[in-house]
Amino acid sequence: MLKGGVAALASAAPVDVHDVDVLVRPLQAEQLAGLLDEEGFHATGPAGTAHLAQRIAPNTVQIEVHFALNDIELSDAMWNRARPLDGAVGLSRLGAADHLWHLLVHSVVSHPHRRGSLRDVLLAAEALRDCSPTELEEVERRSASHPLTLRLRDLVAMARELSAGGPVRDRFRREAAANYLLRGPLGWLGFSRFWTSAFLSALFALLDGAAERQREWELAWQRPLFSSPWGFAARLERRAPRLGRWCRNAVKVARL
Repeated sequence: MLKGGVAALASAAPVDVHDVDVLVRPLQAEQLAGLLDEEGFHATGPAGTAHLAQRIAPNTVQIEVHFALNDIELSDAMWNRARPLDGAVGLSRLGAADHLWHLLVHSVVSHPHRRGSLRDVLLAAEALRDCSPTELEEVERRSASHPLTLRLRDLVAMARELSAGGPVRDRFRREAAANYLLRGPLGWLGFSRFWTSAFLSALFALLDGAAERQREWELAWQRPLFSSPWGFAARLERRAPRLGRWCRNAVKVARL
C-alpha cells in the first residue's frame, strides 16, 4: 500500500482518498489486475510508466496497480524494509523512511503542481511522525543529494511545523500562484492528455530555474523509455521504430 492508502488504514485522522495505489512486483501486477477484474473492476484510461491502467467499479475507490515508482529506483533493499500494515491483514507498506521519501518525491518531483498542497503536507507530517531520528537522517541524506534538494527540504520543513502543532510558513507561494493561473484564468483550456502534462512540467520547471528548464528540453529529445499510450503511435512504433521515435520526439518538442 502506498501514500494516502497507508494513512487511510493506519491513521485515525481523516484523509481524502481519490484512489488507492498498490505496489507489487512487476511479474505480479497483471495477476493482481486480473483478480480485480474478476471482482467486477475494469480498466479505464491509459497505463503509465509505473502502473497499469486504473481499475474502477461502481461505488468503490479506484485502484491503481503499481509495478514501479516514478522518479525512485525500487531496490531489493526497499522491498526488504517493507513491513506489515497494522490492522490490514495481508497488506504491507514501505518502511518509514522509504514511505516519507516516496511522499516527498511524489509531490515535489513527480507532480510539482502539488508542492505545498495541504493534503500532501498532512501526509508528509503523518509519515514524519512515524520515523525514528536515524530514519529522518536517511531522508535528509537523500534530499541533500537530489537536484531539487531545496524544494524537498521546504516540504519537510512544512511537515515538521505542522507536526509540531504550530504555525506553518508556506514555502510554495509561486507554485500556488501558478496553480491559480491554471485553475482560474487558464481554466477554460480544460484537461488534455496531449498537452496538459507537458504544459505543467514546463511551467513548474520555469519556477525551478534555467537548469530545470534545460532538463525539460533534454528529456524531450531522449529516446522514449516506454511505448506510447496512444494506439496509433504505438502501432507506428512497432512497424517503423525509427519513424515512430522521431514522431514522438517531434510531438514532445512541439508541446514544450
